[in-house]
Amino acid sequence: MNTKRLVWYDTLIDIPPLNTLYIAASERRLVATGVNLEEMEFLERIRSQAACIPVYAPYRVAAYTCQLQEYLRGERTAFTLPLDLATATTFQKQVLEEVCNVPFGKVASYRDIAVQIGKPLAARAVGQSLARNPLPVVIPCHRIIRTDGELCGYSANGGIELKRRLLHLESTLLMDE
Repeated sequence: MNTKRLVWYDTLIDIPPLNTLYIAASERRLVATGVNLEEMEFLERIRSQAACIPVYAPYRVAAYTCQLQEYLRGERTAFTLPLDLATATTFQKQVLEEVCNVPFGKVASYRDIAVQIGKPLAARAVGQSLARNPLPVVIPCHRIIRTDGELCGYSANGGIELKRRLLHLESTLLMDE
């Protein structure tokens, strides 16, 4: 019998530098975030990719919402959220976990991540894994850039411009310290 689990979700609207941020969590872990999506698009992604049934219940995800709001307001530099990467392959988990090690306000290249996970020739595969990041913003794929220092690719709606705004948010906060 294939039973889908319930996840709860909430929406943050007009919280710069994002327009909309969706958050979905199970009883114990953050399952997905969706940046600048339509609600139906986010819900369908949860249903298909995470094999979950989403239920709107802001009070159930309040702790997750709080940390994301703090980050976007510049009050938080690291997340302490338990993450659900159950649908990721072993390689994707390695990539996503390594990206979480890139410090706030810093950047690394796709090649740097490939080297750190012991697959130095897999920079392109790292990029493909990040394109499927189920938790943008929380798993900071916006901190990953090309080896030549140029910004490229960002899977969240808003693309490179959003990536630039998130990096600017982090660098501005570091300058204020």
